[in-house]
Amino acid sequence: MAKTARTVLDTADGLQNPTSVAVDDGTVHVTSGALTTGGDANLLTPRLGRPGRWASAP
Repeated sequence: MAKTARTVLDTADGLQNPTSVAVDDGTVHVTSGALTTGGDANLLTPRLGRPGRWASAP
């Protein structure tokens, strides 16, 4: 099976210079350091719906 890459989070979601990614029980944790942009650091935590797909926002 061929692997493909797809962008699922970007600056519109608040992502600036991601520094790490972890997945725990259907929740993706992405730290966004904003180290080179001078912006605010944050933690994005989208939930996965079906395997490989983002869950709808509540």
